[in-house]
Parts: sequence; C-alpha cells; structure tokens
Amino acid sequence: MKKQENNSYIHSSSFIYGNCKIDSKSSVWPLVVMRAEDHHILINEQTNIQDGTIIHVGYRHPVIIGKNCTVGHKVLIHGAIIGNDCVIGSGAMILDGAIIEDGCVVEAGAIIREGEIVKNTLGKQAFEQTIKNRFLSLMYYENAKAYAEGNYRLWSEPEFKKQQKKVLIEMMMEAKNQNEKSTF
Repeated sequence: MKKQENNSYIHSSSFIYGNCKIDSKSSVWPLVVMRAEDHHILINEQTNIQDGTIIHVGYRHPVIIGKNCTVGHKVLIHGAIIGNDCVIGSGAMILDGAIIEDGCVVEAGAIIREGEIVKNTLGKQAFEQTIKNRFLSLMYYENAKAYAEGNYRLWSEPEFKKQQKKVLIEMMMEAKNQNEKSTF
C-alpha cells in the first residue's frame, strides 16, 4: 500500500489505466484493475475498492462510485453509477447503465443488469444502514493507513476493537441527533 498526496491508499499490485480519479481517504486494495479508455472512473471520498475488483467504463457510460462506499472482493462494475453510503457485496456484478441509489446494500453475488435501478427500500431502517455503511468505509480507511505503515493486523488489536465500538456508537448518536433536529 502506498499513500497518495490526497490521503488515498493504492496497493502497488493494482492496475489503474486511463482517466481515473481517486478522491481523498479512499483505498484501492491488492489486484484491483481499473480501466477508463473512453469515459472516466471517479471513486469519491472515503470509498474502498477491495481485492480483485474490476472496474471498467462502458461503451456509453462512465463509472462513478459515491462517498463512503465499500466495494467488496471480486466485484465487477462496468459502466455503472453507485450512490453514496453503499455496500457492494463480494462477487456482485453491476453492468452498463445500472444505477445504485444512496444507502443501498447489494448482496454478495448479485447481478444488477444493464440499465437496472436499485432503489433504497429500507424506509426507517435506511438511516441505521447508512450509518453502518459509513462506519465500514471509515474502518477500511483506518486499515489502509495501517497497511501503509506496515501494520497488517490492526483489526485484531484489542484497543482498535474497543475504539471501533466507541466510534460506531458516536456516529449513531450524532446522526440520530441530526435526524431529530431536521424533523422539527
């Protein structure tokens, strides 16, 4: 893992070609391939692209991945748009022109077909899921910083586990307070 100027982390075994932009606090893990020959690829802030994922622009479509997203292992994203605060499960395939709305979770192994729109249907549960999605992206950012320093076992450290719980509770409370203020 090497740290970039904007606090993003890109593993040295990843292959990134063409017009690709990776925003701050994002991480690109081992053996990721991103190719943008015609359109562009944009990975927004604090998003992690995990091992073995392939991202390629479509014939008519760029790839845009929102803020605070987790893209699991061996995902294929081809010419699609993914909103903010999403989790894309390992092995999922998201094809040309597909749109994943903010706060969605795409299950592992799912196939999102060309032009399909995945809507956030969680209702009241959407708030809690969004916080969990943001928390996961934050944990991957912390892990990427540790990897850049040669610490490959951060998540197993007891102090980090305690800190994780504390951060998640703080995020939930802060978001709940903001949500209550916005309803008045």
